Amino acid sequence: VNTAKDMALAGEVAISPDHLLNKDVFGRFLARTWTAASAKYAPSEDSAKDRQLPDLHPRLSSWGFAMVVQLRRALLQTRRNLAHHITMLLGLCMGLVAFTKAAGDDLGVALLQPSFVHCFMMIFMGISSQSVFGSSERVVGWR
Repeated sequence: VNTAKDMALAGEVAISPDHLLNKDVFGRFLARTWTAASAKYAPSEDSAKDRQLPDLHPRLSSWGFAMVVQLRRALLQTRRNLAHHITMLLGLCMGLVAFTKAAGDDLGVALLQPSFVHCFMMIFMGISSQSVFGSSERVVGWR
C-alpha cells in the first residue's frame, strides 16, 4: 500500500486515495480492476483451442548419442567450475597430509589411512558431482 501511495503521489498511477486506506480496501480495488481488465491480458478461450500441440512422439536418440550429450554437458559444467574442483582437491590433499602426519606409523593406522583416503575421496566426488549434476542446469539433465 505504501508503494502504491508513493506511485500515486508521483503521478505514475491514477489511484484514488480512497482505495489506499488499508490493505483490504486496496486488495478489493485490485481485484475489481483485474476483473474488469483481465480480458485484455488473458488469452481468449478460442485462441487456446487453435494452438497446436508439440510432437508427442518425437524420434528418440540412441543411448550412445544421449551418453555423448550428457558427457559434453558434464565436461562443459566441469570446465565452468574448474576452480571449485581444484580448490576441493587441494583441500582434500592438505587434509590427508595433515591426518597422516598426525596419525603416526602404527599398523592400525596403516589400515586406517586408506579408509580415510576413500572416505575423503567419496566426499570430494559427491560434492563435485553435485555441482556438476545438481546445479541450476539439473532440469536439462531431466529432459
